[in-house]
Amino acid sequence: MSLGMPPAIFFAYPSRPALRRTTVSEAAEALTETGEARGHTWESLSIGGRLIIAQITTAIDGSVLSVFDTTEPNENVLFELGYAIGAKKRVWLIRDRSFAAATRQWDKFALLSPIGYVPYSTSGTIVNAFLAGRPHEAMTTVYDDLVANSLVPDASSSVLYLASPHDTNASYGLTRALERERSSTFTLAVVDPQESVIQPLSWYAESIAASRGVVAHFTSPKRQDGEIHNARMALLSGLARGMGKELLMLAEEDYSTPIDYQDALFVYSVPRDVVARVNRWLRDHKRVLEGAHPTPQSEAFKRAAELRSLRLGSHVAEDEAASLSDYFVETRPYTEVLQGGVRLFVGRKGAGKTANLLHAAADLSADARNVVCVIKPPAYELGSLLRLLRRYKERDEKGFLIESMWKYLLWSELARTATSRIREQRAVVVPATPEWNLLEAVANERDLVLEDFSIRLERAVEDLLPIDVETGVAAGRVAISEALHETRIRHLVGLLAEALSGKHRVAILVDNLDKAWTRDSDLGELSQFVLGLLGAMRSIGLELEKRGKGRQPLGVSLAVFLRSDIYSHVTRMAREPDKLAVSRLDWSDRDLLLRVLEERYTTVSGANGTELWTRLFCAFVDFTPTREWFFYTVLPRPRDMLYLANASITNAVNRRRDQVQPDDLKDARFAYSTYAFESLLVEGEPDLPQMESVLYEFAASSSVQSETQVLERIRRGLGRKATKSETSVLTQLLELSFLGFQSAGDHPVYVDNPAELTRNRAIAHAKLNAAHSEMQYSVHPAFRAFLEVRETLVQNT
Repeated sequence: MSLGMPPAIFFAYPSRPALRRTTVSEAAEALTETGEARGHTWESLSIGGRLIIAQITTAIDGSVLSVFDTTEPNENVLFELGYAIGAKKRVWLIRDRSFAAATRQWDKFALLSPIGYVPYSTSGTIVNAFLAGRPHEAMTTVYDDLVANSLVPDASSSVLYLASPHDTNASYGLTRALERERSSTFTLAVVDPQESVIQPLSWYAESIAASRGVVAHFTSPKRQDGEIHNARMALLSGLARGMGKELLMLAEEDYSTPIDYQDALFVYSVPRDVVARVNRWLRDHKRVLEGAHPTPQSEAFKRAAELRSLRLGSHVAEDEAASLSDYFVETRPYTEVLQGGVRLFVGRKGAGKTANLLHAAADLSADARNVVCVIKPPAYELGSLLRLLRRYKERDEKGFLIESMWKYLLWSELARTATSRIREQRAVVVPATPEWNLLEAVANERDLVLEDFSIRLERAVEDLLPIDVETGVAAGRVAISEALHETRIRHLVGLLAEALSGKHRVAILVDNLDKAWTRDSDLGELSQFVLGLLGAMRSIGLELEKRGKGRQPLGVSLAVFLRSDIYSHVTRMAREPDKLAVSRLDWSDRDLLLRVLEERYTTVSGANGTELWTRLFCAFVDFTPTREWFFYTVLPRPRDMLYLANASITNAVNRRRDQVQPDDLKDARFAYSTYAFESLLVEGEPDLPQMESVLYEFAASSSVQSETQVLERIRRGLGRKATKSETSVLTQLLELSFLGFQSAGDHPVYVDNPAELTRNRAIAHAKLNAAHSEMQYSVHPAFRAFLEVRETLVQNT
């Protein structure tokens, strides 16, 4: 560039619709004519057979500013925008606000909500806004304002895996291929949309910056929310490319590859192809992925190191398993896990099920006399399992099948865990001892024991499917036993009992069984599958007790962690639901929930936890003490509390503050509300496919509404093809805490434990009769910001 030459401004926009494309390209020409800048577009690049993405990224690198038309979530534009942010370039977003239909898409997309944009209608308004705002002269970039201050350089992982939101054979295979590579040198961080839903852009940027490589799994745009997921993947993939990370993008066969990165994305047609591709990628980049994480040198990373004490840890337990013990808040359900027995632990998403499992596993494993078996399959295929279960019509026969499957799976998993424990504890195993005999047997039965749990489950289903269910009860049970290798398993059981002699306890902890349950699943069949686990576990306990006579008693326990909505289906299928041993993860106690933040603050600062509310956060938000504002703003779950706290801290850090101020909290509330809304869809859609439509009927409404108003909104959301009544959907919204009972002069009462719904409804009706008015309901504050629900004052009667 010669002295005095106007700065280069790059314009990125979709090729369609043609009218908008012309508007933005003419703005680039008009800007050049002003002499203030040289506008050039992606269409003006000389592609000449070269990779178009290389040409575009070069143009972004060589420009002082890049302008992006974000009227709609276009994947080409978002990939380029992500690249520009990751490469620390100035960006300027423009949007034609007359395309009203795109507003809801951007609300769901959520990642760009912290970044402002300039509205336009003509090429002239774009040029005028540029000349008035002079964005090319900005002192900082989005990377500086939104990303750099949030980076935590010591939270490195080998690969960040951005998973698909849908369970398919390909996604199962991809997850397993990455999970198998976990080792002391290879770490894996998984972003599962079914669990984590949507995070702030700063969170993703932090995770990408702390990784060595990124695997992004796009989905078919025809699948539910496929277009939104793929738009997010495009932005995050571009961000990874801009940060210089190793990048692998994968997509299903019917994914229409945007022209920008068609040569950087692998499109597969069969599941084995995606597994082969990721294995080759891991092999080709092994040195980079397993090498030492580079020490950051930039001032941004140095500032991040100074500010990282403000971070209160991840809201996702899997992301902080190593440090969880530093600030874990023990509750009664946790002590019940340690005490033992066969018990279900039930809670909403984000209530701490995985945190309890991880911490209990660590505590129990600290005692060398314990054998702790954690079953937490990352993915398993449900289709064939459901086909198998549906073949058995008689309840007793189905029960025998399920319990037999579970006994095979649990015994083989116990043998697998016990052999690993023996190898960890003993450098040399003496021949002919019980431990030696077990190791030898497991080595000879590799096909039964050494594969992952999910693979063994699917293999068992494949072996059971060919059985003729019409052969009679006796013959059918013999065939099931043979298919599940009962003779070989029983031999292992005898050796396992001998090897466990002298141990104090065998603890089996199970999570993620409900991970693959979607709205397309047969929840009744799957509920029976879970109930079969409890029955099988009791049989295993009795078997070990019988074989252990004359020796020290061996305690056997099972803890199964389930989502509340799944548990409600399990109870419907149970013959005697009142006899199920259940512990609920309940965070309705305000002080207990707020301790989640206070304990973490103590860990990172060394100060008393209660000082969090005076040193880190401002004292009040709109005349409400901040401590109380937090409790009443979020759903009562640790994950939600941490999400809102970290989002507000990120806002304060980005604004160069030393304390979180009210506007930081209020802005964070929208990001949290988006997260809470997406989480609610995950929980609610298996029971109600129209859940999203129903919830959107409450947009821009009042926070408090009569029963008549609520039922009318539900009716409109369900549409003409409704399979549920409005009253049953109202009950579901109450069970999910979207709505609560509102009495005059009182705080609304929201249900976190569905078992309390009948009691709360009765109390609300009693107050209703006293007031002689119609039942009132309140939309939970967690969802009000996203849906733009208006606050309604409730008057005393």
